[in-house]
Amino acid sequence: MSATELAQQLLFLVKTDKGYSALQAEIAQLSVDVLKKELITQEQRLAFWINLYNAFFQIKVKESPHLFNNKIKLFFGRHFTIAGHRMSLDDMEHDMLRRSTFKWSLGYIKNPFPSAFEKALQVHQLDPRIHFALNCGAVSCPPIRYYTPENVLQELDMASQNFLEQECSYDADKNVAQVTSIFSWFRGDFGGISGIKQFLAERKIVSDSTVQLQFKAYNWQQQFENYT
Repeated sequence: MSATELAQQLLFLVKTDKGYSALQAEIAQLSVDVLKKELITQEQRLAFWINLYNAFFQIKVKESPHLFNNKIKLFFGRHFTIAGHRMSLDDMEHDMLRRSTFKWSLGYIKNPFPSAFEKALQVHQLDPRIHFALNCGAVSCPPIRYYTPENVLQELDMASQNFLEQECSYDADKNVAQVTSIFSWFRGDFGGISGIKQFLAERKIVSDSTVQLQFKAYNWQQQFENYT
C-alpha cells in the first residue's frame, strides 16, 4: 500500500474496532525517503496527515481514556511514531498541516526554525479547511471522515460546508452570526476577521460579509461513549 492508503486503512481499522497494531507498526517503520517520494502533492499530504491525526487521536484515547481530561499530555505527548519520528497530535496539526504555525498565536506566528522533517513533508500551503476535518473527540468537533488524495479538496469543501451549516446560525435582520470558536482560535489561518467573514459569505452561511461575529462556547464534552 502507498503511504496515503496506509493512513486511510489505519483510520478504517480504528473506526471499525479491528486490529490495527500491525499497520501502526508499518507506518512507524516507513522511511522518510519513501514518504518524500509518495507524498509529493498538496493533496497527498493533506489526506495523509488528516487521516493519521484522526486515527491516532482515536487510538490514544481508546487505549488511555483518562487522557481525554488531560489535554496537555494528550496533545503534546509524542505518543506516535511515523517514519521513525516520534510525533504528537500537535506536531501533526501545527507543524505538518499548519506549516509550523505556533498553536497559541491565533495563526499569526510561524516557527522560524522548523525541523528538516517538517520542511520535507508538511503541506505546501496552509488550507484553513483542515479545521473542519480534524476531530479531537469533543461534541463541538467536526465528524470523522476518510480523505483521499484524489478528492481531498472537494471532500474538505463538503466537510466545511456541512460543519458550518450545523454549527453556525445567522440572524439576517441584525446581520449577526453565531459561529464556532475554531474561527477565533485560528483567525490568522483564515486571513483575520475579515477573512472569516468572507469565508462564511462565500459558503452562503451569511449573506453579508460585513456581518458581526459572535463566537460560541466550545463544547468539550466527550463525543464518543466508548472512550469512557
